[in-house]
Amino acid sequence: MNDPINSLLQRGFELPLYVACISANGSVLVGRYEAGDTRVEFTDLLEHRENDVFTLPVNMMVVDARGEAARVVIRADGTQYLH
Repeated sequence: MNDPINSLLQRGFELPLYVACISANGSVLVGRYEAGDTRVEFTDLLEHRENDVFTLPVNMMVVDARGEAARVVIRADGTQYLH
């Protein structure tokens, strides 16, 4: 998930970012990306893995420090950004 996060930061999203990921099989990951000492760090806030896996597609909702939001869909054939 680093590529979508880096892309959103390049598009002007501001840290911290709050991210909710939901996969096709019902697996869920909610977390926060924030500035660390030398890099952006992820904190896991909530996680449920259905059968211990995430299946594609994965829908991500990302909200930044200003309240801007984006939907990112990660599919086997590529990533789509909806903002």
